[in-house]
Amino acid sequence: MILVTGASGFLGSHLVKTLSNKGFAIRALYHNTPPNSALQALPNVTWMCADLLDIYDVATAMQGITHIYHTAAIVSYDSKRKEELLHFNKHSTANVVDEAVRCQVKKLVFVSSIAALRANVVAGKAIDETEAWEESDFSSTYGKSKYYAEMEAWRGAAEGLPLVVVNPGIILGAGDFDKGSSKLMLHVDNEFPFYTNGATLWVDVQDVVTIMVLLMESNIEQERFIVGAVNASFLEVFTKMAHALRKKPPYIKASSLVSVLAARLLTWQSRLLGKEPMITKETAKSAQTISVYATDKLQKALPDFQYRSLDDTINSMAKAYLVLKKV
Repeated sequence: MILVTGASGFLGSHLVKTLSNKGFAIRALYHNTPPNSALQALPNVTWMCADLLDIYDVATAMQGITHIYHTAAIVSYDSKRKEELLHFNKHSTANVVDEAVRCQVKKLVFVSSIAALRANVVAGKAIDETEAWEESDFSSTYGKSKYYAEMEAWRGAAEGLPLVVVNPGIILGAGDFDKGSSKLMLHVDNEFPFYTNGATLWVDVQDVVTIMVLLMESNIEQERFIVGAVNASFLEVFTKMAHALRKKPPYIKASSLVSVLAARLLTWQSRLLGKEPMITKETAKSAQTISVYATDKLQKALPDFQYRSLDDTINSMAKAYLVLKKV
């Protein structure tokens, strides 16, 4: 029996679909976001509402479980959610890890993030799995929360829990285009004119799922892997999205000052609309940062695996977005 936390979320829902198609028996957890009808109809999946901050809910959910995919997390760069972010991502992971150790599960695959790695760049050196998060002008509250969560996972490993940690780049794919990385497509569709010099690591959601399943089924334990297809600039990604949507790509280079001012304006607008801001002070800083990540460790561990191309990912994402836009 496989447990998937955060099963109704962006990554979790893709994972549950894949595991269901493989015929595994799955207990899929959700909390604030109930699964849609398509997810509820998946065979071999039992849905359960659980609060991962409640140790009794966690203990109930873990009964009979042999393997765990822990994808649940709050992903936000909104300053208003700082304390919530730090508390939930750390303590929910601690509760899952504690119960996994007690129940002697066979393996846990934990989804972290490249945000939990060192954010500032040393010239000529790619960021790899040996890097740890550190406080700097480039770091984020989300990154800090994922670093703390990782520490809870590694504590479990020290107590005998078989563990694999994955640190994906920005995950792209079809999903809820009103939030998360999928919202970038809406951002581009509205022809937001500004771009920055920043660059980071990008990966297709289905590739992350495939890698997680391969690592779970392998003999690999107590290892950490950066997961990403390509290091690319925000301008390159946004331009590809614009072409896929037949929209005008960004054309005005934004300085650090302009980015911060835009973040303040959009944050104010989002507050009025009751939504989370697309650009915040933290994301404005990261968008100006050129971060290069090494991905060779995973390729050596899974030599037969091949990532989807960035073009294929974006074209597939755009197709799904346009279909939903017509509905």
